[in-house]
Amino acid sequence: MLQYVGFAVLPATREYSFSVLAKDSPDRAFTVVIDHSAFRHGLLRYQEAPGLCYGKLLAALEAETGDSPLCSRQRVTEGEASAYTLSGRAKGRKWTEEERLEARKRFNATRVQRIAR
Repeated sequence: MLQYVGFAVLPATREYSFSVLAKDSPDRAFTVVIDHSAFRHGLLRYQEAPGLCYGKLLAALEAETGDSPLCSRQRVTEGEASAYTLSGRAKGRKWTEEERLEARKRFNATRVQRIAR
């Protein structure tokens, strides 16, 4: 399961953190970085960034092989940000019932973990 953890604002970038939780292997942490210029130049809106990062990381994990494990730090290029925005994935996108259910599960699991701390 790929779980969005949160983000950090740094001087030149925003870093989006994710965890991969799997039953038969240790948890893995990933960071996806987006330069501030992508937001300033209108390529991407702040609220679109987590979805873009999630999709990029999910695709990379699906393409991962045992011979070449995925680097824990990924970077979104200007081209990827532009393509994401132009595809209209974030604007007016309708979630499927399955996506809503998964999002609720992730949210509730995160909330339970925070309360347990």
